[in-house]
Amino acid sequence: MDAPLVNHATAPLSSSPHALRLLPALILGALQLVLWFALPALLPDQGLYWFLGSCLCGLLVLAWWAFFRAVPWKERWGTLALLVLALAATSRALHPSIAGAGMGMLFYLLALPLSAFALVLALALFGRRSAVWRVRALFCAIALSAAGWLLVRTDGVRGSGGLDLAWRWSLTAEERLLAAEASASPSRAGELVLEAHASAAWPEFRGAQRAGVVRGTKIATDWSSAPPRDLWRRAVGPAWSSFAVHGDGLFTQEQRGDEELIACYRASTGEPIWRHRDTTRFWEANAGAGPRATPTLHAGRLYAFGATGRLHALDARNGALL
Repeated sequence: MDAPLVNHATAPLSSSPHALRLLPALILGALQLVLWFALPALLPDQGLYWFLGSCLCGLLVLAWWAFFRAVPWKERWGTLALLVLALAATSRALHPSIAGAGMGMLFYLLALPLSAFALVLALALFGRRSAVWRVRALFCAIALSAAGWLLVRTDGVRGSGGLDLAWRWSLTAEERLLAAEASASPSRAGELVLEAHASAAWPEFRGAQRAGVVRGTKIATDWSSAPPRDLWRRAVGPAWSSFAVHGDGLFTQEQRGDEELIACYRASTGEPIWRHRDTTRFWEANAGAGPRATPTLHAGRLYAFGATGRLHALDARNGALL
């Protein structure tokens, strides 16, 4: 008896002797979810490891798909070719904070695991339906997972290793600070009282001798009976600059729009005492905007090195340029 004719373009794969066996891909996809959500909550200080683990899972998914003989090779390699084209096209319109980060490789390290997970999700939902539906699902999954990166930017890296992602059109913390400053009344420049007989308690990066140690001070460790409390909070501009400290003065550097600031704040209240401004701006994708150095105090002078190479010596009392 002649076998019945079958249209393989529309027949469900479950009727084929080579029905999809998705268990390896589903295991890898589940492991990616663990690496993205569970491990960051349990091991927040191991961000590099769960990030690299997610990349490895994504590569294993793509390798599994490339040599998955239950699907025609044209479909498998066509999907991978589509992935390459989608990432290449997306990379041309990314926000600069993602496009240039990691020496231009951050986008691919982020996008490949997500696209691989989207491939697994499409196969889980449509893998056992007709070939036409499966191809459509794979096309949409790859296109959407790549194009989604056009909607976001990164505002930097958290201490735990995760990225601070934000919508591309939302205001940055610096833009919100500038808007708040524009609507506030201008503050008057003041002067800090420097005790002539006292040396700076924390005169430079990491303190005296750059040892990272505060001497002659005890900290209460019984926080159940004497918990630490906030004295004040103040928004400042972006920078990779810590503080030099003398008496009631906190000295730092920051970026505010097109101005680079050397600033002195009152340690007791957080109020600004004086600010020195230069019209210059530094920004790069890996670490954002602002100066890259901490001011140094010596003999009543404050020395500050800007991100574009400007070296200043200022009077620590009032910020006057010396």
